[in-house]
Amino acid sequence: MIRLSTMAEADKYFSRIERFILPQALLDQTLQSLRAEGMYQVESIVFWAGTIDSGTATVTHLLVPKGKGVFQHPLQIRVSEEIMAALLDVLNPPELILLGQVHTHLGEAFHSHADDRYSLDTPGFLSLVVPFGGRDNVEAWKQWAFYECTGSGRFRPLGAWEITRRFVIDQNGKVSTDEIRAAN
Repeated sequence: MIRLSTMAEADKYFSRIERFILPQALLDQTLQSLRAEGMYQVESIVFWAGTIDSGTATVTHLLVPKGKGVFQHPLQIRVSEEIMAALLDVLNPPELILLGQVHTHLGEAFHSHADDRYSLDTPGFLSLVVPFGGRDNVEAWKQWAFYECTGSGRFRPLGAWEITRRFVIDQNGKVSTDEIRAAN
């Protein structure tokens, strides 16, 4: 396995994602799923998948882990290797690629040490944190904490200017929602 440790190394193999197209329906369904899974009492998580073309990623799929293998706690959310294997079975690179994860914190949005340690360590992978269990309206999506993996377990925060520049809402874009369960 090749481990890409810096974004500069990653750029030799994969083009950097300069822009993300997010369907409005994706944001709506993301928040709805996070609320339903966490019920404002425990953390919850969903994954975003889609396509990449010429440095632009279009998120087309919302993947919601459910059931055995999803460990929820007020201060942490984890998914088992079996859930991750089931999630990877849904993907079909390059037609469908895992682009990021979105999870809640019951308080403020920030990337914790556990988030750094247990998130996928792939340069360019997004990790978004939604504050207060997703209580705010979807219009507050720019207030979520946006982080991008730079490799070696490091995530850099994206500032408001970069979020505005790199994330575009498509009012008419379609999104497919799939439940991800571990094989029995």
